[in-house]
Amino acid sequence: MSGMLGTTTYNDFSQENLLADEDYLLAPITLASGGGALTRGAVLGQLRLAISTPATGINTGNGTLGTVTLSPQAQLGTYTLRCTATATHAGTFAVIAPDGSTLASATVDVAYAGPQLNFTLAHGATDFAVGDTFTIPVIPGSGKYLPIAFAAGDGTQLPRAVLAEDADATSADAAAIAYITGALRQSGLVWPTGATTAQKTQCLWQLRDVALVTV
Repeated sequence: MSGMLGTTTYNDFSQENLLADEDYLLAPITLASGGGALTRGAVLGQLRLAISTPATGINTGNGTLGTVTLSPQAQLGTYTLRCTATATHAGTFAVIAPDGSTLASATVDVAYAGPQLNFTLAHGATDFAVGDTFTIPVIPGSGKYLPIAFAAGDGTQLPRAVLAEDADATSADAAAIAYITGALRQSGLVWPTGATTAQKTQCLWQLRDVALVTV
């Protein structure tokens, strides 16, 4: 593929701050709303997982499940929280992953921060009873792109593309063009504020998995 980007032709790649040679592939993508004003070279992750509305079982207790977020090892499918021990204004819940494995237990009124999920169960006026449940469906994500987010669990923690043009997704989805294969200069990549050297190094290796090689 020739080195074309819009109306600009890169014949001398020594003067190009991002592309290292003319062997690359561009693709149209959608940047998800909330991604902010992004510049060419931004490293992007893709929304591959999302949380659907959690469901409360036919419970004795009227405590609630707070906001759920995903961690990097999140699985596609339904998580089940099941009360296994009770106490006044407290309790313990088993956390069962979609693959059937049992994760670390959750304690009522204590923030749960695990490798797959994060949430808090709050007690209610009526205490939980053994067997009370909540289910958390994790479904396929939108496939849209956001700046790489190293601690996320929705897919955006893994690099999947590099933005080829400036774009603004601050308040609405935005159409854009991204490099999905090619040789790119590390010096031209744009990272989120606060990205550490270790995070960048790991990400550069992960880019190779999607045929984006950095030099």
